[in-house]
Amino acid sequence: MMRMNLPGLLTAALLAAAIALPMLLGDANRSTYILCMLAVVVVIGLSLLMGHAGQVSFGQAAYYAIGAYTGALLARAGAPTLVALLLSPVISACVALAIGLTLLRLRGFYLSFATIALHLILLALLGSAAWLGGDIGLPDIPKLSVFGYEFDTALKFSYLALAAAAAGLFLSHR
Repeated sequence: MMRMNLPGLLTAALLAAAIALPMLLGDANRSTYILCMLAVVVVIGLSLLMGHAGQVSFGQAAYYAIGAYTGALLARAGAPTLVALLLSPVISACVALAIGLTLLRLRGFYLSFATIALHLILLALLGSAAWLGGDIGLPDIPKLSVFGYEFDTALKFSYLALAAAAAGLFLSHR
């Protein structure tokens, strides 16, 4: 008699739904789908930090922003896409390491308050920097192109964001 693997079946069903959903959505809702998949990637990092390391951080979005702005600025400067995609998390990790060496000496509420202060300070700096687009964000970011394949539609970005979220979930599970 064959046993049913309920977690495996549930995972397969969720993956099938995540793959089918972008085709069923309009462009406006695809943008929301993309943001949700990117939020999954951020939450994976937060889960690793809070769930496994036991550290409370409210500054994850600051490092997310540093990586995003790094990639966008490199793309606007004409850097090859793969270079920008590889340097973005490296730069963000270097900033996180530099700040973390100081902040991780704090414990409890002090660490929480310091990380949220970091996030709020970065928001204020980005919002007031006209060369970074201010509160609106960077304009004129070139379309993402990898090995000649251009991600020029919301549907293509939906699947790229889904692949990033799936890869993050797979790696964090391992």
